[in-house]
Amino acid sequence: PKKRCECMVNRAVIVKDEYIVYASSNKLVPDNDDFTYSAALAAFVRARKQDIIHGVMFVDDAISLNGAQAVADAELSKVIYAKPAQTMDQVAALQLMEQLGIETKYNPNINL
Repeated sequence: PKKRCECMVNRAVIVKDEYIVYASSNKLVPDNDDFTYSAALAAFVRARKQDIIHGVMFVDDAISLNGAQAVADAELSKVIYAKPAQTMDQVAALQLMEQLGIETKYNPNINL
């Protein structure tokens, strides 16, 4: 069995032109072991790209690799996260966003 990371984004806010475009603080109950909240975030970002392109995402944890790929697909300009990266997946996500020119910033004072 695969070990699941307990590190997950549970709250996310996307801001564009000084307005909150999307906010979520709901935990999802997974249908199977491979589905995580970050996967749900990825699905939302892909589905609503026209609403959030060039926006800024605030999240309560370091984003996952799936989330980082969704951020890149949505062409968000910046991700601000409240907890430091603790897993290899989160470190890889931050590196990917840096390579793609997406600004990332750790801010422990975020209270979503």
